[in-house]
Amino acid sequence: MATVVTPEAHIASPSFPLWSPRAVTRAIGVLASVIVFLELLHPGVIDSYDSGVYYDAAWRLLTGVVPYRDYVFVQPPGITMVLAPAALVGHLATTSAGFWVGRLMSGAVSVINALLVTTVLRSRGRAAMWIGGLAMAVTPVTNFVGTGVKLEPFFMFFVLLGVRNLFARPREVPTRGELLAAGAYFAAAISIKGWAVIPALVAVGVLAPQFRRRLAWLLLSMVLGIGLLFGPFFLLAPGAMWHQIVVEQVTRAVPSVTPVLNRLIDLSGYQGTWLAPNSVTVIVLMLGALVVVVFAARERERDLLGPFASITSVVGTIAIVATPQFFPYYCYLVTPYLAIATALVGSRLVRSPRAHHWRMEPRLARGLLVAGLLSVATLADTTLASYERSATAAAAVATSAIDRYVPAGSCVVYDVVYLGVVTDRLSDSPHCPLIIDSYGMWLGNGNQLVAPPAHFSEQWRRYFAHAQYVVLSNNESTFIPWTPALTTWFQGSYAPLYGKDGVHIFRRLATR
Repeated sequence: MATVVTPEAHIASPSFPLWSPRAVTRAIGVLASVIVFLELLHPGVIDSYDSGVYYDAAWRLLTGVVPYRDYVFVQPPGITMVLAPAALVGHLATTSAGFWVGRLMSGAVSVINALLVTTVLRSRGRAAMWIGGLAMAVTPVTNFVGTGVKLEPFFMFFVLLGVRNLFARPREVPTRGELLAAGAYFAAAISIKGWAVIPALVAVGVLAPQFRRRLAWLLLSMVLGIGLLFGPFFLLAPGAMWHQIVVEQVTRAVPSVTPVLNRLIDLSGYQGTWLAPNSVTVIVLMLGALVVVVFAARERERDLLGPFASITSVVGTIAIVATPQFFPYYCYLVTPYLAIATALVGSRLVRSPRAHHWRMEPRLARGLLVAGLLSVATLADTTLASYERSATAAAAVATSAIDRYVPAGSCVVYDVVYLGVVTDRLSDSPHCPLIIDSYGMWLGNGNQLVAPPAHFSEQWRRYFAHAQYVVLSNNESTFIPWTPALTTWFQGSYAPLYGKDGVHIFRRLATR
């Protein structure tokens, strides 16, 4: 970077001298790694539906089966390339082994994301590093998205790499190489999840007033990167790709909308845990967060990272509240930016004149630090324990039943393909129906708001007609476009073999 002002030594030297910056980074890394390790001890996956879809899509791509052209896939194509190592293991060994590699990749990226937040804050002092790193490492929503194979850790990894290139050191002009790299990272993030457009555009807007001419390199790199990553898939199926990842997402509607207050409770990161705030508490937390982003935004003259984190937090929160369909893991979309904003404000408080009058005996400070790290590690692991226990129990029951009733190599239709991934019961035969995202197929067929179109139900009847077994997560699965005619046909064509605890198995009757 080319320095345009004198170094701000006071920013890098707060009155909170606990360890060196390198030691702080290592401590955050160890803590985040311990939490991820504890998560991986649980075989079950929270919110397993998406994890199965993304892994299966990557697994299919290695056989030449392309999203959009060959099956419905309502996300950008990047995740199918990112998960290529895990998919390769799935082909060389088993899909269940490959899925575990995918989980390891997701967990490792979650750790790296905490480290990236810590290193972005390095030039803002050790207090900022501690606050931002801990906030990123121990928030339960971080563990939620890291427990399976989801988009969020991977796309955030590339976003944070871009942020580090642009904002790692305050008051310094990014070099051409750093701008080009940041644009490439943002393009990679957008190729995994469209929400990455938000931090990319905010970064451009924050930097534009001071570095307008240089931003051409950032924009050029971003556009070229998007073209390279999306282009091959678009050329194979331009209409289908545009419709599935743009039209169907923009026009997505749901039968019932999650109330705003519930979304804000989830935004705290503690949904479904014994620490989940009530309505009063969450309003207080939101007011506190508002104060943080306002104060962080006021750093504009000294540090553009503050306005970037604040604006992205606000825009991301508005998007989370406004989107018709809501899932708790969406809250990870603003976690890093809130962590950075909180760290910047906290670091300012530590550097304030009043803080200089307060000192703590070094051994006591280290003791409190170690106790705090152990506490937050325990907290982060136990808050999701009930979720993980139920997910693990359900996975064990489903795996045992499918292993018992479905022979290996069979052609199976799933409403939740995760069940086939973890039991090594996926078929790559061209004669077996290809269904990866049964819910995504609904988006272009009424969004479950109206009776399914006749052609959609007929499509599923043909799937069933070509399969040997059907495995459903529910006996009346809403992922299937049931009609009276389809139900009657199915009951006459399939015999139930097993049906309880979240898995229902049917065998095709012999045709005369």
